Amino acid sequence: MTLETLTALDARVHFGELLDRVRYTAQRFIVERKGTPVAAIVSIADLKRLETFEDERDAEILRLARE
Repeated sequence: MTLETLTALDARVHFGELLDRVRYTAQRFIVERKGTPVAAIVSIADLKRLETFEDERDAEILRLARE
């Protein structure tokens, strides 16, 4: 999976292109502001996988806390 870093200004200028690349090639982008990573642009599929992982982890933590 490709991961590219770009500035917030570049992300703003090329936002439509970035969305197309995320949608059609599943590329991921890190957006930096003043050299610090502040956000990521990822596909909906990636976001859903992350949310599923977090939900499963939370359920496991809750199960362990109840034991």
